[in-house]
Amino acid sequence: MNHDIALDIAIDPAASAHLKQMLAKQPANCVGVRLYVLHPGTSLAHAGLGYAREGERPQETRRLIDELPLWVDPANVSYLQGVRITSQKTMSGHQLKLVAPHIKRAIAPPSDAPLELQLSHFLETEVNPHLAEHQGSVVLHGIENGDTALLKFGGSCHGCGNADLTLTEFIAVKIQERFPAITKVNALATIHAV
Repeated sequence: MNHDIALDIAIDPAASAHLKQMLAKQPANCVGVRLYVLHPGTSLAHAGLGYAREGERPQETRRLIDELPLWVDPANVSYLQGVRITSQKTMSGHQLKLVAPHIKRAIAPPSDAPLELQLSHFLETEVNPHLAEHQGSVVLHGIENGDTALLKFGGSCHGCGNADLTLTEFIAVKIQERFPAITKVNALATIHAV
């Protein structure tokens, strides 16, 4: 899409100039800077910058800030409110700093949101607080075939001898109670169907 979206973001003049200079060196199919979020609304959330290529992610929309085209997935806009991008000159060039104060905030998705968003929110708010008691966590890696949740353990759950039991006796039960469309729950690296 090629229209502006409402996004409260600030890019200092040095960062804007640096990003424009970097964009000028990119191939013609580079249409701007991508502001992305991995695992939004979770304790593992991470925001970053990359290059947006023409037609690469059709769901993204554009926001023009000081003539700098910034591309964002609309599903992540609420997590990216208040983002600040600054630049510092270093001995080796420029160092960009991105501060995204809301990316770890668990924002409940609307009831008609895609299943992946709803399940991610459920894991973060209903499952991870229990796993955190043992310094563990789990995130949704994806949904296969519309009925199989692929999860990734983190913290002390990763490699734990009880991870399979936690998956089958706790996590899968909770997920299947809340999301009947999910009939299988698998963990990456230790693939055991439940």
